[in-house]
Amino acid sequence: MPKPTFFNLPPEKREQILQLAIAEFAANDYESASIAHRGAGRHRQRQFYQYFEDKADLYMYLLDLLAEKKNEFFGFDHPDLHHVGVFGYLRWLAQNGVSFELAYPKLTRIGYRALTAGTIPPGIL
Repeated sequence: MPKPTFFNLPPEKREQILQLAIAEFAANDYESASIAHRGAGRHRQRQFYQYFEDKADLYMYLLDLLAEKKNEFFGFDHPDLHHVGVFGYLRWLAQNGVSFELAYPKLTRIGYRALTAGTIPPGIL
């Protein structure tokens, strides 16, 4: 989890940091991703460690953010399985899954890569 200094930042600054991190991990696998990429530079790289313990800490936070966004997204207007049936429910899941991917393409890419490429850092699970 981020350090308290991250949560003490103004919301715009927190969002800027998150968007840089999301872009970096969406474009690169865990091993290739670097805080120095995306214009962060050495100065920003040092500042980064004021907010997160290390790259694995940031990566885990992004995966948590993905899960949180997905829970929020799927939590609304959830159909009752008993009324729509199994196939109706599966159709709803598929439609909302695609809608989520369209709404959060970079976070989705991070999640798929983590699950399919085995890029979750050792010790996280």
